[in-house]
Amino acid sequence: MPKNTFFFKYRELGRMRSIATLFIAVIVIFPLPAQAARIGYVGDEIYVPLRAGPASSYRIVHSGLKTGTQLEILAYEIEKGYSLVKTPSGLEGYIENQYLVEEPVARLQLTELQNDVSSLTAEKNRLEQLITDFKAENQGVITLNDQLKEEKQAIQVRLQSLENMTKNTQQIVARNKTLSDTHVKLTEQISALQKENNKLSQMAYLKWFLYGAGTMILGITLGLILPRVRLRQKQSEWL
Repeated sequence: MPKNTFFFKYRELGRMRSIATLFIAVIVIFPLPAQAARIGYVGDEIYVPLRAGPASSYRIVHSGLKTGTQLEILAYEIEKGYSLVKTPSGLEGYIENQYLVEEPVARLQLTELQNDVSSLTAEKNRLEQLITDFKAENQGVITLNDQLKEEKQAIQVRLQSLENMTKNTQQIVARNKTLSDTHVKLTEQISALQKENNKLSQMAYLKWFLYGAGTMILGITLGLILPRVRLRQKQSEWL
């Protein structure tokens, strides 16, 4: 038979019948008092021995295989009522077939379900926390978006102001160019006027020089002529 993985458990039905029969017999022989005693239940958790051979006469190699322990079946012997199994720790031995089942017992399934519920609850809490964090981050993003909008508006206002300043600057540059051209023209005109003035000054100086020279020549001439005229007048008077 191929190797399979099974679980063992106590055969509840047969033992429950035996317990029920014993309980009825006790009630018949020993009637219950007026006030019922405390009621208890037999638990479904048992510990099964693991033997060295396929019979109860073989020595026990492990005395405490707990309900729900996973075993690897190496050989399943129906006639002898025992199966050769291997424990998770690697220990091999024989166990009665009545304790083997293919599915975990209900209590273990309930435990697994409870673990699943705990895991799902933890996952739910984690997701809720993620949602809370996401909402907080989203609110932060909204706040940041509002701040960015305000900064964008401020930048647009400043940009418009810079554009206006640029236009004014262009006008100022054009005006400065016009003034510069005018200044160049005026400088050229002033230079020409200065040259003309220099020429006129030189001509005036020459004119005054000529006037002075002429006056001097006239004075010299008069100085030479007048004495002679006076001499002639005196001579005339003498005659």
